[in-house]
Amino acid sequence: MVRHTQNTAELLSTGVILITKVGDQDGRSMSDLYRQVDKIAKKLRAQNKKVLLLSDNTREGEINLSGWKASDAVGRTLSFDKSATFGTSAITRAKRQYIISVEGDEQRVADFDTREEAEAWLLGSRSARKELNQASNLKPKFLPQTWAIFKVNNGRAMGEIVSVHDSDKGKGWIYDITDPVGKHNYKVPEADISHTLKGAYWVSTAAASDRE
Repeated sequence: MVRHTQNTAELLSTGVILITKVGDQDGRSMSDLYRQVDKIAKKLRAQNKKVLLLSDNTREGEINLSGWKASDAVGRTLSFDKSATFGTSAITRAKRQYIISVEGDEQRVADFDTREEAEAWLLGSRSARKELNQASNLKPKFLPQTWAIFKVNNGRAMGEIVSVHDSDKGKGWIYDITDPVGKHNYKVPEADISHTLKGAYWVSTAAASDRE
């Protein structure tokens, strides 16, 4: 087991608090880390600045029950504006997303696959996201003139992707989709597109992400 005493919290030049977790976590390690974060957060509040948290979980191990309880307590007591996590294991990510949905914290807490995506969401500005997208060579998964099935209200709809652009609200790529049958136009986040139709074959989002 990797010793969790390597957990760290530091203030980046962007004003974001970078939290790095290493190894298995318990109540003591999470509480110790919280004290580091809280110390920096209070300094930012004293300067009337936002508290933005970026958690690097790429080297995090397992979290025991006392660790989950301490983490939940931190979420309830720490004063912060937004918190983004990346590099979380599938099991831990599922648990965190459940807690986030139960507590109704989706607007200020989110989980991402990469650091670039997490930082872009935290920073929020359109220009910052564009710079990060260019630096990391992030591209839309789907192309115009492609048919797609996507979530709409409580169901699904199908239409043709007309164009794609970067959201101005930190939500990533937005697709303009037209339904020629129902004569409707939609603005659809990339995450809401479940399948695309290229030629005579349906392509899942997992396969689409591998396309150039």
